[in-house]
Amino acid sequence: MRLVALSVLLAFSESSAIAEDAEELPFGEGSTIYWTLAYDGGSDRLIERALVAGDDYMLFQTVGENVSGDLTDYFVLYSGVDYRTCDQPQATAEERAAFAALWPLEPGKTATVTSYDDNPFTIRVDEAKSFYLMGQTHPAHQLTIDYESEEQTDEQMIVLDQLPITVSFKWEETSLDTVTLVTKPRPVAVPDLSQDTIGECAALLNEKTD
Repeated sequence: MRLVALSVLLAFSESSAIAEDAEELPFGEGSTIYWTLAYDGGSDRLIERALVAGDDYMLFQTVGENVSGDLTDYFVLYSGVDYRTCDQPQATAEERAAFAALWPLEPGKTATVTSYDDNPFTIRVDEAKSFYLMGQTHPAHQLTIDYESEEQTDEQMIVLDQLPITVSFKWEETSLDTVTLVTKPRPVAVPDLSQDTIGECAALLNEKTD
């Protein structure tokens, strides 16, 4: 599942004619994203809270009932397109630059990910899409995660043009995660974000203070 700095990316999207009809979603630190997870034989809900925004990422925490009580409750979304839980190796500087270069989203742009040594993949921007969310139709693009391994099924996601967040993720033919609500930024109690809590993601926060 699933921010380049908002000021940068929104500058791209505001110049897009396709974006003129939809109001910009208010989003930032303290926003909450609600997901519906549909899979073969059932469905579930997931709630994610945005905690810290960096130059090209947003740190999230999974809240509510579906928490694990470990590092996997925290994750980073790089440029709206690359998702890493905090127990995983984080994106390299080269990968982060490639993710940022996908913006503005245009068909044919790609970013290659090699930091997963055993499962490299390419993120490819496909066709423009419309995504209905909170009473409006928002301009977006479909992206494909194309795995080198033939044993790994390729995945599709939809990312908003006006805001670098993933709003739909198709894991397999029978599994689809969809965002149903995004709340405005609001003050929240931020948990302890030491390395004990957020593991590999702690180095990102050190970037903000160096």
